[in-house]
Amino acid sequence: MQRVDISGNVAMIKTVNAQECVENIIFEIMCICNLKSLIIAEDNVVTAPSKYVGKNLGDVINEQCRERKCLLVNDGHRQYLLVFFILKMGLGNLVDLINHACNA
Repeated sequence: MQRVDISGNVAMIKTVNAQECVENIIFEIMCICNLKSLIIAEDNVVTAPSKYVGKNLGDVINEQCRERKCLLVNDGHRQYLLVFFILKMGLGNLVDLINHACNA
């Protein structure tokens, strides 16, 4: 199974537990002050924040990640989209780090 996919401004990491990966690993590794948005979805339907509730996650990704770097953490049921203001380390480097930590 391919665990990482990078396409344009969006990188996706597949993991067993997206919530644990985001809350216990990503938020420990990086400063959340660099996040423009955190969007949570279940089965590709946004559940938070209220601005996007009920929208298709793909539509939100197209809107939010057009000009910004984004990381999507997906466990097949739950998805977390992290939209960054600035990503100095580069999307590829971040994905390598997070993929290793979340799928070790």
